[in-house]
Amino acid sequence: MFARRMEILAQSGCRVLDLGEALRLLQKGQLPARSVAITFDDGWADFPLHAFPVLQEHGFPATVYLTTYYSLFSRPLFRFALSHMMWKLQAKVIENRTFPWLPEQLDLRTEPTEPHSSGRSTTMPSGRTFPDSKRTIWPQPLPRL
Repeated sequence: MFARRMEILAQSGCRVLDLGEALRLLQKGQLPARSVAITFDDGWADFPLHAFPVLQEHGFPATVYLTTYYSLFSRPLFRFALSHMMWKLQAKVIENRTFPWLPEQLDLRTEPTEPHSSGRSTTMPSGRTFPDSKRTIWPQPLPRL
């Protein structure tokens, strides 16, 4: 869907500007017709895997807003920490003697659902799968556009 939207922008003659340039031109009253600035509200782990290549293909600049809350709070992002813990504990049975509201055993053994190079994938909180072969991509620094 995102790739198709970028195709439409390219085909419709829109001028894609970086956010800073768009704001400067807007303040001066010189913003060209059909100008667009592309922004991403959250810099999630799949941005370099999915959005960045499409932006590069079209030569479009974009602004990615990264949350700084957890930089200052100094705690792991729960949804990613939970995903990572589940991945690390896959194929195990965990004994629970601490939390009475949970079962005595948490069985994390599952069969692979999609064929990948290793035969396994991680299900992200969004419900999409992330193949083992790509699992090490997301912690890498993002390249500049």
